[in-house]
This record gives sequence, structure tokens and C-alpha cells, in this order.
Amino acid sequence: EGDADVKDVIMSKEIRDAIGQERLNKLEEMFKSVKRWRKKGIEDLVKRYSERCPHKNISLKEVTWDQKRMNRFLLTLYRDSFPSPLIGEQNIEKLILWITAHLMGSEKAKMIYNPPLLKYRKINWLKRLGYEKEKRQIVKRVTTFIIDYIKSIIRFCFKSIPRNDGTLFVPKWQFRYMEQACFVEYEKLCELANSDQARSTFDLRIIPVGNTLRPIVMKKKKKSPDARRREKVYLAALQYHASRFGVSSANLSTCQQKIAAFSSRAKEKIFYIKSDIRKFFPSIDQNELMRLLSLVVSEDCTVLTLEYNIIIRGRKYLKVRNKAAAQLTSAKSALDSSLNHSSHLIFNKKFIPTDISRGRLMTILISEIKHTVAYRGAVYSVGRGIGQGSIYSTVLGEIYLHEFMKRRLPIPPRDSLLLFYADDFIMLSRLIHIVQNFHEGILQEEMGIQGNYQKTITNINGHEYRVLHWCGLTFDTTRFAQIKRSIEKK
Repeated sequence: EGDADVKDVIMSKEIRDAIGQERLNKLEEMFKSVKRWRKKGIEDLVKRYSERCPHKNISLKEVTWDQKRMNRFLLTLYRDSFPSPLIGEQNIEKLILWITAHLMGSEKAKMIYNPPLLKYRKINWLKRLGYEKEKRQIVKRVTTFIIDYIKSIIRFCFKSIPRNDGTLFVPKWQFRYMEQACFVEYEKLCELANSDQARSTFDLRIIPVGNTLRPIVMKKKKKSPDARRREKVYLAALQYHASRFGVSSANLSTCQQKIAAFSSRAKEKIFYIKSDIRKFFPSIDQNELMRLLSLVVSEDCTVLTLEYNIIIRGRKYLKVRNKAAAQLTSAKSALDSSLNHSSHLIFNKKFIPTDISRGRLMTILISEIKHTVAYRGAVYSVGRGIGQGSIYSTVLGEIYLHEFMKRRLPIPPRDSLLLFYADDFIMLSRLIHIVQNFHEGILQEEMGIQGNYQKTITNINGHEYRVLHWCGLTFDTTRFAQIKRSIEKK
């Protein structure tokens, strides 16, 4: 590999045309430099460029410590983003050399990315995808995407860039935890990766999905039992307001029963459409969601929370509140051994009313949606999307999707059934024109979201599906009555 010539590495004429002769000459020059750098090793390379560019402030210890983690991350990135990996284990060393040289500030090192990325002499993965006639355009587009993506990711990992325009939080090199949610589209990532701003101290877990960085909310700080109880109380208040607004909670068992009841009443053919919302949580418009919340949370409310007071009664009295069953059992056995006789468990149920004001609930929900973080005297926030994994995210998504469905289908007709679970939905109707109108409307963007055309399954075009899968449930489209019998047996 190291002794190969650039002309042997890049064999395809389409790839040559896509790259250009001027870049090929630079590649040949830089490919020779790669062989020299491999002999000297990565440590010598880091020392050399750190002396030239001390303002980069990247130490040798930091780079070498993260080398294995960088290998795993880049391989995962390629395998998740493309059908067949464009880079293998044998080429990671060259890529690490380019990354290190690029971070150290070498202008010439920016051209090293092509030998490892365009190493394959036959692009069989393009043939498998049926792109033989479009090799030139596909190769040019894919290589440009890879180059920009890797440059942006690496810059983000080592040079964090918080912005004050309300669009971005930037990660350091941490992949296990995250403090807050961030939503960074690929175009915004490439645009902001070249700016030089203050370093960030946020630890975020970033998951690359296609050309979008999708975050998952995982907070490191453990919450106290009282804090968790307050969250559940506020969640119950939000669910109460959402139910009054007409939002039904997602329940697969209830959905299955409704589909069975609807199909049992149908005497004619049933038309259906099944799909989901494309990039639902990252695409939610925060301003629109807060406007909906101002309508949903319209007044104060009172939430009744059930609390257990467990009293272990013996010679000594031991009062335990809100403990798990395993902890109670261990406490009871320890008490029995100390008293040499059996003790008794007394369970006292108690309903505690909690008054939730509208202003307090709205403040908590807005802070949960905005994900604001104070940093160096400034406040940064995400401009679009809500976090996945939060205790409120499911209900907030249901409220937003409920309004979206109302605009697509203002008055649900009697001969149709519309159900959705999170961002997945299914519609059944006895009239074909209702499903057709809904199908056309769902693919149009509204409130920043739209249906996913690639995952849409319907029988209005004459194509029949014998089995229909939706959210883990399987339906026989030819004999819907079997669903009802299977439910009755359970």
C-alpha cells in the first residue's frame, strides 16, 4: 500500500476526470510525503507541526491518547453513512496522519485525504447500487461529501465553536454522555466549522445519521427523588391539558383494538396508508410548538399523586417512603434478624394534591424546549427541534403531530380511522378519495415537517400488501377479522 503509485491507486477514468489533473499532481506529491511520514511516525509529525503552529494549542499527549477512539469513530461514521465502507482498517493510519497534520495547521496536508479515500481500484459498491452510468457524478458528489464531513467532524472534536445566533452547541471529544441536546444540520456544520471562536465545555453525544447529527438527551447529573417526583407531577399536568385539547396518548394496545373494531364493521374493501414523519424530532419548529402550548396549557390545574408510606412494624418502628420492593425486603429481613422475630409491613396509600399554575408549567416546558445553556456570560440555545429521550419529549411530539394532522385532515370522516404512535401513523378508510387526499397532503411540508415518501405504503395505487407491519403490530390486510379474534383470545 505505502509503495503504490497514485496512478495505480486511481485507475478509473471517471475518477480522474472528477478530481482533475491539477489535483492529481498534488496528490502524487502528497502521496510521497505520506510514505515519509509513516516512517517517522505520528509523534514526530505532531512535534513538527506543533512547533510551527503553537497557537493551535494541541499537545502530543492529547492526540496520541485519542488515537484509538478516533479510529473507532471514523470507521463507525463511514459504516453508518454509506452502503459499503469507502475506507478500511488498513487505511486508517493514513487518515490519522492527515487528520493530525491538518489539525497542526499544514496547508499542504489538506490534500492527503484523496489517497486513502479513493484507494479502491474498482468501485464495486457503485455497481451494486446501479450507478454505473453515473459514476462520474456520484463519485464526485460522494468524495466531496466525505471530505467536507470529515474535516468538519474533526474540527468540531478538537476545536469547539459555540455560536450566539441560537443555532448550535458544539461538542468536545466525548462520546459517552451529553449534557444538553443540539441539532446541527450538515450545511450548518460545514458553514460553522471554519470559524474561530471560543472553546466549548459541553460534553455531548453525537450520533451521525445520514448527513444529520442527531443528538440523544442523556444527562450525567443524577436527580434527587424529589426532583424526579416533581418532573412526574409536571408531566401528569401536561398530559391532562393535552387530553383536554384532544391529543390521545400513544398506546399500541388501544390502537390495535381500534383497528380491529373498525375492520370488523367494514363490509367493503379497506384502503389504507402507512408512513411516518421525516426527521420528526429534529424538524419541530420551536416557536410553533410554544404557540401550541400556550393554547393547550390554558389554565391552572391540580394533580393527584399517589404516594405509599410503608411502615415496618416490630419492636422498633422504621418508616420508609417510596422505596423499591427489593430495598423493603432487605430492610425487613435485617430487622427480623436483629429483633429475632417476624415484623409486619403496613402499606398506607395517600393521595397528595399538587396545584400546578399555568405560568410555572409553561416556564418549565419552554426551558425544556429551548435547551438554553449559559457559557461565559452568554446564553446559547438550539433554534430548531426538541430533544429525544426527555420525559416531556413524547407528549410534546404528540401535541405537535396532533396539530399537523388536524391541518392535513381537518374533519375526520366517519368512514375513516387515523392513529399515530409517536411519529408513525396509519390511516384506514372505506372511501378511496379520503386516503388519496390525505396521501397528497401528508407529503407537503407543513409546520416544518412532512411525511416520508420512502416509507409510505398504501394500496390506493392498486398494489396490494398481504401483510402490513406497523409499530411492531402485524395485520393481515385480506382478513382483518382475524385481528379481532386474536385480541379476544388474549
